[in-house]
Amino acid sequence: MSKIWTYQHKTKITFGAGALEKLPEEVVTAGGGPVLIVADPAMRAIGALSRVEALLSGVGVAAVYDSVSPNPEHTQMDECAALALSAGCKTIVGIGGGSTLDVAKASAVIASNGGPVMEYLVGGRAVSKPAMPVIAIPTTAGTGSEVNPFMVATDSQKDLKLAFAPEQAFPRAAVLDPELLLTLPKRQTASTGVDALSHALEAYWAKRAQPVSDINALEAVRLSFRWLPTAFENGSNIAAREKTMLASLLASLAFSSTGTCACHSISYPLTARYGLDHGFACAFTMPEILEWNWEALGEEKQNALLAAMEVPDGPSAVAKLRDFCASLGTPQKLSDIGVKPEDLESIPALTAQRNLDNTLCDFTKANVIDILKQKF
Repeated sequence: MSKIWTYQHKTKITFGAGALEKLPEEVVTAGGGPVLIVADPAMRAIGALSRVEALLSGVGVAAVYDSVSPNPEHTQMDECAALALSAGCKTIVGIGGGSTLDVAKASAVIASNGGPVMEYLVGGRAVSKPAMPVIAIPTTAGTGSEVNPFMVATDSQKDLKLAFAPEQAFPRAAVLDPELLLTLPKRQTASTGVDALSHALEAYWAKRAQPVSDINALEAVRLSFRWLPTAFENGSNIAAREKTMLASLLASLAFSSTGTCACHSISYPLTARYGLDHGFACAFTMPEILEWNWEALGEEKQNALLAAMEVPDGPSAVAKLRDFCASLGTPQKLSDIGVKPEDLESIPALTAQRNLDNTLCDFTKANVIDILKQKF
């Protein structure tokens, strides 16, 4: 007998080349102006921020927070929320990668519910009020932050990455325009691309997986293997950019209902302590975690994944995944990212238990060490 399952999604999605032109009407529908635009410095440098400002000139831009950093500190979320309140904003527009969209979503929650964000991240404070409306515009194809409620903040003083995901944090709308990916550098193309692949695979082997998430995850896997190498080698290929953006979207639609698993849990200290890009940190243990979960998947799900990856058996799937990630620049050894053997015992304490618990084949913090020992 099949289990009872539920799938619900709350973000309106507009997708396709030129979709950014739809932004003004999405803002009006969501809440109108005045608007706070959240971005990182690169968006100003490549002209994307100026384009958004021009598109929203008729709606009214009250303020711009354009200093989001990669793996943003929790204090940035508080600063952004304070700016939204002081400027009297009604809607927040985030344009950039996952870090920017996470800051936009978190500031929307804090602006409506109060802060600081650490009260939610570590204090267990509940979100009781609707968040300020957010329109999310991704400029990478990987994080999926535009269609999920997850927000990740860094506490660099404690080498921690912390996450929370109240349902109020779902963006009101997402505008996905693959033309915004055409200037994305190769490293970011690769790291965000393998992040999308990790979302798809972890959704597939999550304990909370269900038929809708499986369908989205498998198509994201297929698209990633087919199109990410092309986007990596030829960033101006708009077809490849569109397909990788679609893969990222589908992967996020999958894991927004299932959550992520051990790969993400182990990634947090690799990023917070050693500075490894989030996507590469997730991909770092993906082959080993696939092997760990293989038997638990069962024959039906194994065969579906083999078809998506175009390989004949489990060992071939593990080998192809390892070679694929390596070809895109994912480090293969702990020594490549500065991890020393004496560091190993301290890493499990920095992982996220909730992600470990969601892994299909039971996975403990002791198993974190077992997996990482394979990476020396």
